[in-house]
Formats: sequence, structure tokens, C-alpha cells
Amino acid sequence: MKKLLLNVLVVIALLLAGTSMSRAQAVYNMCSITTTTDTAATLYDTGGPTGGYQISEDCTLLVQPACATTITLTFTSFDSETNYDYLYIYDGTTTTDPLLVTANGPTVPTPSVVTATSGSMLIIWHSDFSITANGFEVSWTSTIAPSVPPMPVSPSAIQTLHSE
Repeated sequence: MKKLLLNVLVVIALLLAGTSMSRAQAVYNMCSITTTTDTAATLYDTGGPTGGYQISEDCTLLVQPACATTITLTFTSFDSETNYDYLYIYDGTTTTDPLLVTANGPTVPTPSVVTATSGSMLIIWHSDFSITANGFEVSWTSTIAPSVPPMPVSPSAIQTLHSE
């Protein structure tokens, strides 16, 4: 009984330690990476949080967290050259997948929150050869499918399988 109680206390302590250790959320600038498995992050244009983007940029970012059931992207700010510089968000891994939102111009697009239900989100950024603006800040979070623990198998069940 004491051994069982000790094991239960150790498991509880490990669970509490795991939930209290928070991993810093990733921060990226567009064009600095092409794929990520991060379940949550903040993404800025190439100028980062304090600068604008550059001319003639064409970048893609595939967000593909392991076992994600949804990925929700939220626009915090958006400012690009109207009708020339675009941010596209797709529900999937290619441009043939459903387009969730196209953003361009000086305001946060409508809808400002989009959710990919495929488990992947493709983000594409394009700026043309002339005028630039302040850029954008977006962030995403993911819902991860619960893992299914393995079923315990008793030694007698294994022996029964081997004897058949």
C-alpha cells in the first residue's frame, strides 16, 4: 500500500512539474523558415515586430503540427500595399486546398480569425517591386488530438494467443 501511494505521489509531482514548465512560444519572421511543426507561434512580416517588409518578396510557410486537428490563426495587425501585396491563408498544404482568407491593404482582414480543420495551414506572402508598408503580425494555436494510451495486456492473454 505504501509503495502504491508513493508511486501515485510521484506521478502527481511529475504532472504538476510538467504543467508548470512553460515553453516559450516561437516567434518567426516570414521568409525565415518554410515549414514548422510548432503548435503555437507568432509570425511577423520580414521586418519583424518593429519594421516593415521589403519589396519583391515571395515566401511560403507550412504550419503542420503533429496530430493537429485544427490550427487557428489570428490577425493582430495588418498593413500592406492595397491590391499589390498579399497574404494568403489556406486550409491544407497546397494552393489547391480551401482558401481561408486573402489579406491586403491597410486593415486587418475579415474574418480576422480563421481555422484550418485539415491539420495543416499554408501561409503565402507576396510583395511586388515597389511600395511597402508596415506589414503584419499573426499568431496561431493548435488543437492536438488526444493520444490513446496502449491497452495493457496480461501475460495470460499473451500465452493464450501463442497457444492458439
